[in-house]
Amino acid sequence: MDRSTTAAENRPGPVQAGERMTAVDVVRGFALLGILIFNMSSFAGYSLDWRAHTSPLDQAIVLLTHLLVQAKFYSLFSFLFGWGMAVQLLRSRARRVHFVPRSLRRLLVLLFIGMVHGMLIWDGDILTAYALSGFLLVLLRNRSGKVLLPFALLCLLFSIFVTLPVEPAERLREAYQEWTVFLRSGRYSRELFTSPVFSEVTRVRVQSYLNRSAGYLYYFGNIFAMFLLGLWAGKQRILQDSGGHRRLLRWTALLGFILGLMLNAVFVGLMVWPQAVPADWLGSVRVGARTLGAPALMLFYLSAILLLYQRPSWQRRLGVLAPLGRTALSSYIGQSLFCTLVFYGYGLGLYGQVGPAFGLLLTVLIYAVQIRLSAWWLGRFRFGPLEWLWRSLTYLRLQPLRGPGVPAAGAHAAGRAGLLVNLLLLFGLAAALAWALLQGA
Repeated sequence: MDRSTTAAENRPGPVQAGERMTAVDVVRGFALLGILIFNMSSFAGYSLDWRAHTSPLDQAIVLLTHLLVQAKFYSLFSFLFGWGMAVQLLRSRARRVHFVPRSLRRLLVLLFIGMVHGMLIWDGDILTAYALSGFLLVLLRNRSGKVLLPFALLCLLFSIFVTLPVEPAERLREAYQEWTVFLRSGRYSRELFTSPVFSEVTRVRVQSYLNRSAGYLYYFGNIFAMFLLGLWAGKQRILQDSGGHRRLLRWTALLGFILGLMLNAVFVGLMVWPQAVPADWLGSVRVGARTLGAPALMLFYLSAILLLYQRPSWQRRLGVLAPLGRTALSSYIGQSLFCTLVFYGYGLGLYGQVGPAFGLLLTVLIYAVQIRLSAWWLGRFRFGPLEWLWRSLTYLRLQPLRGPGVPAAGAHAAGRAGLLVNLLLLFGLAAALAWALLQGA
């Protein structure tokens, strides 16, 4: 083997199509559905308080969203973020290339994308928190499970501690409130989201983005605990060799399902019967149930998908989600871009005019369109558009957008049948939006 070949192998670069784990892409694609289900309330401007709705259907959707969706899917993405860092670390060691400089560039680019997303598209951005937490994860990259797992548990307990009605927690909250007061503002009302002027909407969007950022203390523990768990799982090669870890995945799925449902049932039950707990402790008990219950149910989702994907029949069914998972960043931003154009005043102006039932219908239609769109895109390009930008800035050179690669699962649907499905999905989406516009008129 000559020197040029060796240099090419050792040169840092993005994961190639043949190196990807399709099962993990499927998990990412599935996670995008949960993310959109929960985020839809913020996009559309309806409440996730079940008492704010009179329709039994709307109330049921809200309660099921809290039970099965809330906090589970950003936990899943957080886990996969940590897992991805572990994979990159192992890959860098195998190729004997420097890991830290490239990871820091990667996180800085993600931070920039998150800030643009949060201030110019949608204020509920999570990428900023991922990037900030990622810098700390780099410092812990070489730690063993003896450190990572206990630290993950401590992070979850910290998220509960900061809500407790006890003096140490109260002093911490007061100090943090003072430290972050410059980020907090109530100058603009969220009603400005109905304004047809982009600059006015941006004012309240930036304000809300900064306010949400000021709450970083309260959700840092949830995110970082999953980062650490994902980092540990990646270093243990559990997802990379899911077939060799069937027993672990089965036990994780079983325990995650039981504990997850029990704890999330407590979380939701206290929304319906808050009198069951003393008022001073109600918030802390609910946060505790969600903080521990969300990762448990998330691990059930993750393990169940990995186990199902080992069966050939389920590979065909779940494989359609893989292209969406490969374009997760573009799809996530795309959800925000499309929904804000539908609901904000400079778009169709439906903010505050629809309820959970319509929001769920729109979610399913958008998700179905994204499945088809991502497959079509990856049938022609190597990366999603934002994935390509992220990689190019990370590696400080333009990545080839076109080129040979492993065809995306589901990318080559039968011509006429695929076109018919796409047209039907687009027609359904247009019909749903037209109905909503008529309802709000």
